This record gives sequence, C-alpha cells and structure tokens, in this order.
Amino acid sequence: MSPRGFDAVPCVIGCLLCAFGLFADVPFPSDEPNRIARLNHLLSARIVRQADIDAIHKAIARLSSEMFAEREQAEEFLVGKGRSALHALRISSNHPDAEVRKRARLCLDQIDPAMERRNVWDAITELKKLHARESWHHVRELAAQAESPEERQELVESALALEPALPFMELSGLARSNRASDRLIVVSAWSRNPGKVHGLVAFLQDPDREVRLCAARPLIELKQAVALPCLAELAASAIDSTGEEAAEILMSLSGRDTGSLAHGWKGWLGAGMPGLDWNRAASGSQDRGFTVVVLFDGETGGKVTRYGPGGDIVSETTGLLGPNDVEILSGGRLLIAERNAGKVTERNRRGEIIWQQTMPGSPVSAVTTRHGTIAVATFRELLEIDREGRALHTLTHASGFRAVRKSSDGKLAAVTGDGHLIILNHDWKVESTALIKEIGHGAGYWCGLEHLRGDRWLVALGGAGRVAEIDSAGNIHWQAMAPTPVSAHRLSNGNTIVSSFEKKAMIELDPQGREVSRKVLEGRPFLIRKY
Repeated sequence: MSPRGFDAVPCVIGCLLCAFGLFADVPFPSDEPNRIARLNHLLSARIVRQADIDAIHKAIARLSSEMFAEREQAEEFLVGKGRSALHALRISSNHPDAEVRKRARLCLDQIDPAMERRNVWDAITELKKLHARESWHHVRELAAQAESPEERQELVESALALEPALPFMELSGLARSNRASDRLIVVSAWSRNPGKVHGLVAFLQDPDREVRLCAARPLIELKQAVALPCLAELAASAIDSTGEEAAEILMSLSGRDTGSLAHGWKGWLGAGMPGLDWNRAASGSQDRGFTVVVLFDGETGGKVTRYGPGGDIVSETTGLLGPNDVEILSGGRLLIAERNAGKVTERNRRGEIIWQQTMPGSPVSAVTTRHGTIAVATFRELLEIDREGRALHTLTHASGFRAVRKSSDGKLAAVTGDGHLIILNHDWKVESTALIKEIGHGAGYWCGLEHLRGDRWLVALGGAGRVAEIDSAGNIHWQAMAPTPVSAHRLSNGNTIVSSFEKKAMIELDPQGREVSRKVLEGRPFLIRKY
C-alpha cells in the first residue's frame, strides 16, 4: 500500500466515527406496535362471540359423525377453542352417545384453562407496561365474560389501568349499560375519584348484587352509614360469595356474627348497630381485633376458629383431620391444608366444602397464587395446582417441605425440612436458596413462615425452640426463645404471637423476646394469627 493509502486510513476511520456519532442517538425502528398487535390478537382470540358459540355447538354435533376424519377435525377444533368450549364440553361429557362422551372427555383432558388464564394475565400485564390504551376494549369484553367475581373485578381494574381517564360521556354510557361488568367499571372509576365517590350511592340500588357490593365497599371505608342497609340486604337475601362478603364486612364492623343476632343484620340495624366501630372499616388496617386459631387436634378433633374483638366465636369449622394451615379468602372463605386427611379444601363460613383436592403427599401448607391457582407444600414436594387438580409446576427437595407463603409482590417462598429458605419467581424458577443461619436444623421438627416486608421473613423453628426474623440470604436479624414454636405472627405493635405446639399455648413475646402473655388452648395449635 502506498504512503498515500496509509494516510487515507485515519480519514476513513474518522468518517466512520463521525457517522456513528451522528447516528448514535437515532433510535432504531421499534417493534412495540407489533408486540401490541400480537398481544391484542391473543386477547381478542379469548373473547367468546356468538359465532364462536354456534361453531362450538356444530363441532359437538360432529363428534358423532360417521366419518372418522370429521370426528377428528371436530375434536381438534374444540381443543383449539380452549376455555370458551369448556361449558359445552362438560355438558357433552354426559351425552347419551358414547362416542360424544368419549371425545368430549378427551377434549377436556387436553384443555388447560389455568395456562390460558396465565397467558391472558401475562398479556395484560405487558400491555399495561406498554401503556397500550387501545387494548382496554379487549379487556372490557373479557370482564363481561369472566367466570368469577374475583376474576371480573381484576379485569375491571386492568381495563381502568389501561384507560385511566375515561371521558365523562363514555362513563355515563357505561353506567347505563345492561352489562354489570360495564357498570362495575364506572363504580371502580368513581371509587378512585374523591369528587365522584358520593355518586356511588345510586349504585346501592343496582339490580346486580356484585355491583351493589362493589359500590358499598368504598362507602364503608369512607364511614358512610348509607351503605349498611345495602350490605344487610345482600347478606340476608342469598347465600353466595357476594352475600358472604357482605356479611364479612358487617362482622368486621360490628365485631360479631349474625348467629348472635336475634333478627340477623337487619335486626342489628334496627337495634342501633351495637358494637359498630368505624375504625375497623379500612380494608388495609391491621390487628382489627380478630383472631384465627388452627388446632391440629383436641377433644373434638381438628378445627379452625375465628374470634371477634370481644372474644366471641364468629365462625368455626370443625371435624377436620389434622389441619396444619389456613388462608382466609374473600367473604370469609377458608383454604385449609388438612394433613391427616391428605387433602386441601376450600370452605365457606359455615364449614361447607366448596372445592377440594386430594394430594399425593400429606399437605402441610397451602396458599392461593396471583393466577388463581393453589400452591401446596407437602412432605414430598412443592406443587402448583389448578382448580381441576392438575399439577402445573412441581419442585422437589431431599428433605421435603414445611411451609409455603407468598410475599406482597406475589412471589412464593418455601421452607425445607433441613432449614433452607427458597424464593420462587412468578414462573416458578428458583430465585434464591439460603440456609437459615445457625438454627436451620430446627426445621426438622417444624418450621412456620410469614412474610414481613421486603426480603424479611418470620420463621418459627420448632426443633430449635426459636422464632427469628431473617432475610432471604438466611441472616438472622432478630430471634427469641419459645417452647416448640410451629408458627409465629408479627403484630403491628412489634410483638410476636407464637403457636407453641407441645405446650398447647398461644404465647405473646415483646420485641425484646420477653413473654408478656400465655393462653392455654384445648388442643395443639399449628397456626395463630390476628387480623
């Protein structure tokens, strides 16, 4: 190369650098519109239209076709329709025609509604991050077709998150809609707007029970007595999830259960609302005076008892076989892990079984997840199961598990029999594993678990005779001695309630670890919580 050629090299490099400098701040074409379009297509495909219903019924009829290929095509079509075909398939699973019965059941086995639900929620979550306001119409339609009040309310909130500033005229139109889900959007929007909240009073007379309940909730938090007759009517008029939740709100405010009232909640209103305490109205308030106690055994067997502020029993579920754990759900429903019965049950406030699932190993702990599924810890493994009882995720450990809990952001944590704290992300991938320092061996007897804040957890290690506050790395930040503790619960005043299994006692410790009270119980407690 000539000297002149060498001289040209820096010039070429300089030009390239200049070009890079000129264009470094110019963004490359974004794929965001395509992502939004794909996610909207996914949501749109999950909206059931009349044409879909007609096509599903035609496919059901083809399941008994004389042509094998036509039967196969119909089955493939129905499986592809997913959740939208479930209702028709469940009916057809008892069809008089044996071929229809067989193929309908095969379709049901291949459809995973929990997976579909997760895909929808993941898509909505991403659309919210992308601020895809145009997606709110899809979410609104999905809310109209929700299968449960809880799912409908979450979809309503998601629709409002996508379109938080709906024009007045559009809200007015939704308020007059004949769809309860549309009116719920208005109720939720007005609940967030201090200037509109009193407009909710009109919805206390709505023809839909769910709308009336959702309008009453924010009014109760604002201490508006006008909502009390609505709740009393909901609680008295029907035994359903809406009536149960209305009764639960009234129980919280009054400190008593309707069973202790001569004429139910309407009688309580007529008597001047004895025991009414508006300080218990805030949904996020702690230590409102209620206590739940899970007794593993006793003279009458295992049971879950809830006590009111005055010490009265407000609900009790008896006849349980070795209950280890309970989660209180909306409307006072209970999710119970019955170790000796080998099953997890969901029961209403009267103790009646709403849902149950027999487990392959002894279930020792159970919680609901953000996806509406159930996380269950057994002596063998940690599982996520859907409402159909199918295992969606499984995690095993050589020493088995003692407890599973969820954090405030919906992640799961579990404690193993050898004292390891395992944190799982939303996809059930292990995020961290750490041995509880110094006292982890105590988990061999038992270990209770409760989330506190951030990465802090409260553990009760029965074999070590210790309760401790730890972080996700297993470091101890506070500890105290207690006899055979199997669960620990932190109160808002800083004290800690301990379930002493062998002493059959509820023990309260102060922040210095000193015992300030002890109450002997009629059986061995596995869980005690105040709320």
